[in-house]
Amino acid sequence: MYAINGVCSRTKCILGILETDNLRTKCQCHHAEFNLKDGTMVVPPYVAPNIPMDKLTLKVYPVREENGFIEVDT
Repeated sequence: MYAINGVCSRTKCILGILETDNLRTKCQCHHAEFNLKDGTMVVPPYVAPNIPMDKLTLKVYPVREENGFIEVDT
């Protein structure tokens, strides 16, 4: 389980395309891709291919299951 900020760090668009086979999420606006495990940008947006990806990570939150509930520390 992973919990991340659901808004693109570059354009503030809502992230909504989940790729479970490679644990990535994609920005719907400009198709930047982010790693679910650590929030790093792994594919830059098509409108800014030379953007410094290391500066545009997503916030990642610790997740655990407790008594049948999923808890996220924010």
